[in-house]
Amino acid sequence: MSATVWKRLQHAVFTPPAGLSPAVLVAVSYERICGEREGLNHCRHAHWVIDCAWSPGLPVRVGLESAPWETRPPGRLHIYAPGTSYWEDYRGSGGRRLAGQYLIVRDAVGVLAPLTGGVGAARIDDGDGRLRAIQQDAFAAPGAPGFWRCQGLWCALAEALLAAAPSAPGLWRSGTPERPGLVARIDALLRARLDGQVSLDELAQQLGISASSLSHRFRAETGEPVMGRLRRLRVERALAMLPQGHRLDDVAQACGFCDRFHLAKAVRRLTGRPPSAWRSGAAQRLDGGSGGLCRRP
Repeated sequence: MSATVWKRLQHAVFTPPAGLSPAVLVAVSYERICGEREGLNHCRHAHWVIDCAWSPGLPVRVGLESAPWETRPPGRLHIYAPGTSYWEDYRGSGGRRLAGQYLIVRDAVGVLAPLTGGVGAARIDDGDGRLRAIQQDAFAAPGAPGFWRCQGLWCALAEALLAAAPSAPGLWRSGTPERPGLVARIDALLRARLDGQVSLDELAQQLGISASSLSHRFRAETGEPVMGRLRRLRVERALAMLPQGHRLDDVAQACGFCDRFHLAKAVRRLTGRPPSAWRSGAAQRLDGGSGGLCRRP
C-alpha cells in the first residue's frame, strides 16, 4: 500500500487508573486522503466497535468473506460485536477524502447486544444528528481526547442507542422523527410491490415529488439507485424462500422476476453465488453474519 496522507488525526488508547475498568478503551477521530494503492482492510476486535463515517462511506462486508458488499451512506454508525470480522474496501479510492470516528468499547452491562440481535453487527442511521453531536463533543479540543470525557461520552451514547428504533432487519434509526423519512417511505412502497411492476414515475406520484428529485435524494442518502434497491429487496425475498424448497419458477414469480433465468442472474450478481447454493440454508448463515441483508456489491 502507498502511504496515507493524513490531514487530521485525534487518537487515544487509554491506560485506566488502577482498579478501574473503563468503558471506552480507544477513541479515534480522523480526516484523511486515501493513498493510491490501498487495498482491503480486515478487522476483528476483542471488544465492541462503534464506527461512523461522516463522508460517503466505503464498501463494507461483515461476517464472511463471501458476504456481499454494502456501501455505507454518510452518518451511518456500524456496531460490531467482539470477534466479528468485517472488511473495508479501499481499492480504487486513491485521492478520496474520508472522515469519521470510531470507539472501541467494553460493554460490561450489555447495552449493545440487543442492537446486533446475536448476529454480530448492526447499523444505526443518525436521522436527527444526535449521535454525531455526542461523539464530536469528545473531540472538540485539539489533540487526543481526554479519558474522562470519553467515559462520559459512552454514557450519553448508550442512552441514545437504547432509544433507537428498528427500521429494517439489522438496521436501526436514532431519534423518533414524527414522519418516516423519504428512504423509509420508498422502502415501504417497494416492499409492498416486490411481486409486481414498479416505476420511478409511479413512486414519485405517490410521494408527491418529481421522479428526478426522488432519484437524486434517494441515491444521496443511501448511495444506491432506487431500482438497485428494488432488485436487492427482491433478491432478499428470494434468499428467504429458497431454503424452504420452493420451485425456482415460483420464487421468481413471487419476487417480481420475469423467469427463473432472471432470478438466477440477479442472485448471482448480488451474492456471487447461484440460487442452488442457497437451498441448504446458506442464506441463514450469511444473513446471520452480515446483519440480515443481502447487500449490493
